[in-house]
Amino acid sequence: MHSPVKNLSVSIERRNQSVFVRLAGDLDMVEAQTLEAELRRIEEERPHLLVIDLSELSFLDSFGIRTLIDAERRARAAGRELALVRARDSIQEIFRVTLLDRRFDWLEPSGEAGHQSQHSGPSANDSK
Repeated sequence: MHSPVKNLSVSIERRNQSVFVRLAGDLDMVEAQTLEAELRRIEEERPHLLVIDLSELSFLDSFGIRTLIDAERRARAAGRELALVRARDSIQEIFRVTLLDRRFDWLEPSGEAGHQSQHSGPSANDSK
């Protein structure tokens, strides 16, 4: 399924007990509200794993970050897994500077759920 939203494209793929949400474009105040509603619909299905792919995002603001944090909190409270696919460097830097890179489980852009990182936070390659 593919849902175009003003400046954000949201693609959803379901595989077994996992749901993969690919975001492309700008995740800002307006689009964050739409994404929040979409994530809540997905969460009603109770997937074991929710992967949100940030690799094609071109912009992320505090509203988008808040949406991701809220989704992670809900997943943790429900005993489900949530992982993010790494964004481009300029957006990934936001997570690093705010220490949010330590909060989420991360996958590389070419990764699949079966290759999910077993740790939260940055990889050894991310240290400077």
